Amino acid sequence: VKRIVFYGFKGGVGRTTALTLAAHQLACQGKKVLLIDLDLESPGLTCSLLSDLYRPDFGIVDWFVESFVGQEEKVCSNMVTNSPTASELRGKIRIVPAFGSKTGFNYYLPKLSRIFGDHYSAERKIGFSDRLAELINKLEEKEKPDVIFIDSRAGVHDLAASCFELSTHLYLFASETDQSWDGYKLILSYWQLYPGIIKT
Repeated sequence: VKRIVFYGFKGGVGRTTALTLAAHQLACQGKKVLLIDLDLESPGLTCSLLSDLYRPDFGIVDWFVESFVGQEEKVCSNMVTNSPTASELRGKIRIVPAFGSKTGFNYYLPKLSRIFGDHYSAERKIGFSDRLAELINKLEEKEKPDVIFIDSRAGVHDLAASCFELSTHLYLFASETDQSWDGYKLILSYWQLYPGIIKT
């Protein structure tokens, strides 16, 4: 399954809009597309595509918090929903939101502040990137999509770095500003240290 990450160093550059339009186009062609909102600090995909009526009970932040206490399976079974426009499409768009209808607006920020901690099992310490990979693998196995679109956090952040590691393809978005290009210099300079894994 292709995992395509949509990333921008700054917000407001059309990343989420492009992701949504690309998903719709693929679904019109009969594909099953899984959208994952990993812009957790500014969950645009969740807020723009899913009203309260269409949101599943739980979202990404709930899974991370519950995984600390071994209760992630109860969340995983109710954190994916159909796009509200699903009936118009030959294929499917399934959405994993940052938060669900039972997350509670009062509890989102406290949950978000806890998700980046390491998890300790009996055998080893499990970092955030490994836990995120576990979640994506579980969703992929459960949903069996043709393609996964991941809406990444903007900026240089642990979450964005983890998304880069998970992707098979990465689309970069930018606006014509010095801040954007200076930010991309930081990323591209680092990637030059690993030429074997970067293909343009």
